Amino acid sequence: VNNRRAFDQEIIKELSRACRHQTPLSCLFIDLDFFKLVNDSFGHQIGDKVLSSVGLLLKNNLRKTDFVARYGGEEFAILLPNCDADKAIEIGEQLRLKILHLVIHNNDDMPFRISASIGATSCSYDGGLFNDLDGQAHALLKAADEAVSLAKKNGRNRLEYQPLRDIKPEIIHSIDNDLRSVK
Repeated sequence: VNNRRAFDQEIIKELSRACRHQTPLSCLFIDLDFFKLVNDSFGHQIGDKVLSSVGLLLKNNLRKTDFVARYGGEEFAILLPNCDADKAIEIGEQLRLKILHLVIHNNDDMPFRISASIGATSCSYDGGLFNDLDGQAHALLKAADEAVSLAKKNGRNRLEYQPLRDIKPEIIHSIDNDLRSVK
């Protein structure tokens, strides 16, 4: 899968594309539950095997237009272009179950499983143009990160959705600025 640097570049492209085509964009954050225990119990080589296996599972179960990256540590980030909140939740839940059913073998060939906490968010442009793609990317990532934190807080091995806040289309900014100048 891709790395964080590639993801940071891709999110700007996808936000721009979603704005241009007036389509939704969703984001999933996937955090592998208790991953430190895998490294502590079986070693980093098996931890790497888990990360590779999950990365491959994600890549093989998404559309070619979706973008998967290892975001850091045991966390993956996924961009789902032209995907609204309901569909993102459905996809996230399918991925959570597939990860839960993934069987991995340690060095002694003993099978084990892992689970994942998933955070989802989505944005829709409704015809407006955004003037700060970096700010919008930050807001999208923050909402997905808050959602995955909530999933972990609520017991792990679950998906939580966090709506996007404080997203204002450029057209609204222009109207606000015009109204302020009239006053």
